[in-house]
Amino acid sequence: MQVAPNELLKLLGRKEFSKAARALFGLVGHLCDFRTIPVDIEEVAAGCGLSVSFRHIAADGYLVRSGSSFSIIVNGNRSREKQRFIIAHELAHFLLRQMLNVTEDGQEHSAFREEIERLCDEFACIALVPLRTELTAIGIKQLDFRSLERGARVCCAPIRALFPTIRASGLIDSSETGVLILKPMAKPWGGGRWGLRVWRAYCPRWGFIPESSAERIGLHQISLEWSSLFLQRREVALSESVDVRVRQESGPARVPGSGVRRAGAWRTVRLPQSNVTYRKYTDPNEGIFIVAMFSWPLPSGEKLGN
Repeated sequence: MQVAPNELLKLLGRKEFSKAARALFGLVGHLCDFRTIPVDIEEVAAGCGLSVSFRHIAADGYLVRSGSSFSIIVNGNRSREKQRFIIAHELAHFLLRQMLNVTEDGQEHSAFREEIERLCDEFACIALVPLRTELTAIGIKQLDFRSLERGARVCCAPIRALFPTIRASGLIDSSETGVLILKPMAKPWGGGRWGLRVWRAYCPRWGFIPESSAERIGLHQISLEWSSLFLQRREVALSESVDVRVRQESGPARVPGSGVRRAGAWRTVRLPQSNVTYRKYTDPNEGIFIVAMFSWPLPSGEKLGN
């Protein structure tokens, strides 16, 4: 998939990170046998002329230029899975610099700073778990936590790196299971309680729930009601039901199960506790994150309301 620089920026502007990441991946697809798992991401970096070194630094990692050459510096204290993700992430920054003909350090395109970080994350995911990977070959036959953990071990990648490929495989759609990756909010509510924010969303192709992996993607935004799922003294607490809220900012959106098309309003899906499973993970580098699975479709009698 070849994309001109101006087209890549348009993809970023529309927050089509998956397409933009595939365009970057097309630049390196010949440098390594991506069918071999785990992918030798350092071989890919070397094929681009990048050396990789591990040091005791405060940051996770960064791209360094010395004259006309570049190298990737990685935090030597991070887990091997995280280090591989960092290498792939910084490789994406390098590819972007080359594609956009950037000459100033840290100035890939200042107008798209957040989008570029998201793009580099998406690229890292599909570099470590390529989209053509057979899920059964990495131990994923169904969408459950044991399978996710097995797949991450086989690929030597963070769990979150699995989801673009899982989404592309159609497994999320066929299982009618939505997956939200949640992180604690920056400030506690008080009393040992922390709210959770949606960090990534992978949902079945409902009319108004984004199929792309984003908290905010194109015209869509997805969030949780604060009272539904939260941290209570660092353990996950779940109310009797979970409210998942979705909004389309402009343009028509079809409400599942009805012919109604409305635009701009928040819609709330209320799921009983039995429809929600979750697991808390504690990464020594990234802190706490929660993977929550929501089974779709809605049970008989459940309705979508405001």
